[in-house]
This record gives sequence, structure tokens and C-alpha cells, in this order.
Amino acid sequence: PLIAAAYDAIHPICDEIVVVLGHAADEVAAALADRPFHRVTSDEAAPMFESIRTGVRAAHQLDPSATIVLQPGDHPDRNELPAVIAPHIGSSRARIRALLPGLG
Repeated sequence: PLIAAAYDAIHPICDEIVVVLGHAADEVAAALADRPFHRVTSDEAAPMFESIRTGVRAAHQLDPSATIVLQPGDHPDRNELPAVIAPHIGSSRARIRALLPGLG
């Protein structure tokens, strides 16, 4: 499954992994089998950026000084992404430049 491949791609560089689950949460968790991760949930009806915020907040609670790697485990609808991110998709210099309020 795509989620397992996404996990396996970043696992070697991560001390801990937070997986944000929304739609089909139990099936996604099952696809990760026995891989260790911190499970957090997000409203499946909310835009994908809310899942990003949820994951960043959870990672920040685990270690406020940690470097955070964002690894999509699915393919979001480009129209759901904030205007600050969407224009950079497909660019050879793609960057996410967004403020995540409330992280102290």
C-alpha cells in the first residue's frame, strides 16, 4: 500500500513517526502492520492542511526541538491545499512556506 511505502521511505531518518489518520483510519493503520508509530486522528471532512497541523502539533508535543519531515501518505486534491502551497507544486524549487499557529 502507498502508506506503507511512504512510511518505509522515511523510517531510516526518523527517530519517531506520527501518522495522522482520517478517512479509513483502521484500514490505514492495518496497512502499516507492526510498524511503530504515534497515531493521531484528524477530521476526515476537513481540508488536508488540517491533518498537517494535527501531525505537526503531535510531533511538537513529542519533542519541541525536533526537525519535522512531512511525508504524504496519499495524494491530496490540489484544490484543498492553501494558496501558499499550491503554486509551488510541480516546481523544481517546490517549498512549503506556511505558518502553523499555536506551536509556541
